[in-house]
Parts: sequence; structure tokens; C-alpha cells
Amino acid sequence: MSLEGERYRIRSLTALDVDEKYLSWFQNPEVMRFVAPWMRYSPQQHAAVIKGADNETKFMLGIFRRDSDRFIGWLRAQVYPIHERAYSTLVIGYEDEWGQGAMLDVHRCWRLFAFDNLAISKVTFSVYGQHEAMLKKLPQIPGVVSEGVSRRHEKLPGVGFQDVHRFAIFRNPPGA
Repeated sequence: MSLEGERYRIRSLTALDVDEKYLSWFQNPEVMRFVAPWMRYSPQQHAAVIKGADNETKFMLGIFRRDSDRFIGWLRAQVYPIHERAYSTLVIGYEDEWGQGAMLDVHRCWRLFAFDNLAISKVTFSVYGQHEAMLKKLPQIPGVVSEGVSRRHEKLPGVGFQDVHRFAIFRNPPGA
């Protein structure tokens, strides 16, 4: 599977993509602190996650710059067909790529694909309370709605309990 955005391309990852660069993102506390700071998979476990992606209900997609084909991150998504909902997580592994628009471009590509091809009516995602930059940016994105906050919902190593802010984008927004 491959999708093209304005500046980024996303495609299904393969076991060959599990290299030192990819694995280093999971060891970098700055990269993982807003996602899953406790995640310490072996290369074999990463390869198994990628192999388990069926591109129907489980997706593990690499994010690549279109201008250089640089592999900069990944998007993982789980589709719940009975609920017509998908949940997605996006990680940009290189700090020099943060704030460059990848999240907006890639998420737009993914949700349009999900809405058009997977009978999904809603794409959801969560943000930890400590990710202040993202919490400021999300309300400015057309179509993004807050679905609430789970207070002190997850305990992060070295940080303590964090609120989890939940967001969604609807194919047909309520009340529209």
C-alpha cells in the first residue's frame, strides 16, 4: 500500500525497514515521550508488528519525504470495522523534521484513504497532556474536534500520571 501527500509519501513497512535508524527512534526518549516511552521492542518484535499489519484492519506505514525519499517516521493504525472507526498513532523520528508539516500531510492522506476505502466514519487519536505544542495546534486544524480528556489516565516513566486528550475527525461531522 502506498499513498501520496503533498510533501510526504506513506507506504506499508516491511521487515527490511527495521534498520538501526528505525530502531534508534524507539530508544530516543525525546522521540517516544509523547507516544509510548515504555516501548522497548527487540528488532524481532518490531519485525513481527510489521508482519502482522494486514492493510485491512492493522496498518504499519512508513513516512517518507517525497523530495528525498528520507524515511522520517511511521503511522500505525488499527481499524475497528464494526464501529466504523480507526485509531491512529504517528511518530516523526527525526527531530529536524518536527514542526515541518509531516503530521498534517500524512494524517490527511491516511484519513482520506480510510474514509474512501475502509468504510470508516471517524478517525481518532490521543495526545498526552505534556505535549503542549500539539495541543495548541490541533484545534486549528479544520475538522478536528476534541472528544474530551481522561484525567491522570496513563502513568509515564519519569513523568508520572498524564492526562490523555482525545480527538477525532469525522467523515460527516455531527450536526453538519
